[in-house]
Amino acid sequence: GSAEFEIDRAIEYGLRAVESDAANLEPHYYLGLSYEAAGRLQSAVDELLEGYDLNTTSPRLNVDLARVLIKGRQNELAVYLLRRAYSSSHADEWRTDLRAIFNDLEDGEVDIASHKRLVPPWERADESP
Repeated sequence: GSAEFEIDRAIEYGLRAVESDAANLEPHYYLGLSYEAAGRLQSAVDELLEGYDLNTTSPRLNVDLARVLIKGRQNELAVYLLRRAYSSSHADEWRTDLRAIFNDLEDGEVDIASHKRLVPPWERADESP
């Protein structure tokens, strides 16, 4: 369908952007999200890790990479990334949200939809500002 075409097109653009500017975090980040939207979790992890290598302190990247890892059942690494994001922030609401996520992870399972910080951007897009 149309959404699938849009995702394929986003991946195509992302691949070209990464090729033309591999040292920039943003193309890796958005290509990783596009792969995730397509259900290609290993490609998403690989691309987001490329971005992570460029900037290990990006809270947004850490949380989105953690979400993809949770989907792939790699909870230990997801907890590590969430704890890094937690440590690098002083915003109470952000820290409270992250603490709830890694507590759920340490208890075994986490429902991504029940944590607003983990909901993918394309699922948040129709929310009112």
